[in-house]
Amino acid sequence: MQARHRRLLLALCLSLGAHGLASAQGVPAYLLDQRGCGLLVDGSIGSTFADAQVASMWQTINKAIGEHLQDYLQQAKVKSQRLTVAVSQGPEAASLVMEALAQHRCNRVVQIANDVGENAQGRYFGFVVSVIRMVPSSEPAGEGVVNTTARSEFAKTYRFPRTQEAFDAFYTGEFAFKVYGDLAASGALDAMR
Repeated sequence: MQARHRRLLLALCLSLGAHGLASAQGVPAYLLDQRGCGLLVDGSIGSTFADAQVASMWQTINKAIGEHLQDYLQQAKVKSQRLTVAVSQGPEAASLVMEALAQHRCNRVVQIANDVGENAQGRYFGFVVSVIRMVPSSEPAGEGVVNTTARSEFAKTYRFPRTQEAFDAFYTGEFAFKVYGDLAASGALDAMR
């Protein structure tokens, strides 16, 4: 995994791990279970853009991938819920994820993060797909709160040259099917069935 993608995953892990989940009676059982549901997070996740139209375009693309991937997960009987982060919610994404995890009693995040940039090989666009399991932390928390730690169970980067030809050949449904296949082949979905 390249350094930029490790930073994207690490940033989410750190921001998620820094939050606590509310609990009236100790650690919620769903956090202790080896199996559980996954929260599919898409939308305005990943690269940020100063231009509102560009940000909206990438949110729409990421959301479409999430819609297709959620369909594939449901067809395969993978227990999952979905959260789409709007551009305006980007700064609050970690809190929104933690709230949705608690609401749906999920212990995993399946994240689709867009990655748009430029390196020595040229301009590119891509996606970093990650499965992150939330487990109770040994760190003490305030009353009614359980600190969690994020553990990576899957991370894969998909990168494409940022050319008109590559955009014309990119289909969100086909890409989501590829992601689903990679997740299934890796065994990352097994604990969510």
